[in-house]
Amino acid sequence: MGSKLTLNMVVANAIEAMEFYERVFDAKRGEVFHFPDKKGENAANIMVGNVELRLIDENASYDCYPPKKGEISSIWLQMIVDDTEAVLKRAVENGAVIVQDVSEFMGTKNAEITDPFGYTWTINQIIQEVSYEERYKFYAEQQTKN
Repeated sequence: MGSKLTLNMVVANAIEAMEFYERVFDAKRGEVFHFPDKKGENAANIMVGNVELRLIDENASYDCYPPKKGEISSIWLQMIVDDTEAVLKRAVENGAVIVQDVSEFMGTKNAEITDPFGYTWTINQIIQEVSYEERYKFYAEQQTKN
């Protein structure tokens, strides 16, 4: 059996987070541990693209806390989609906040949101392939300007 990466994410409510990601990012539901009468014990496994996320209820007993509102998380998620505007619209309709509106940069149309659970997502749509060499040259030139 080969390697598999699962990203564990603590959220205020694993079931609500699962449903948000299903609606916005077309996440596919895996195993769900739902105990309606037990807060802090729910978990859901979902696939977003080719990455598995394990959503875990926050639980102070285990020192499991989601990102704090208004604070920048040390991680953010980045994904490539077919239509940045459509995903952005669904995200906002479901409670996400736009951090950066749609813009284009180096062949990519992108936007950035914070989801209702405190995680930041960069939503990318490839509109033109830009080679690694072209991107590297651009960034190297930016470094010499600073």
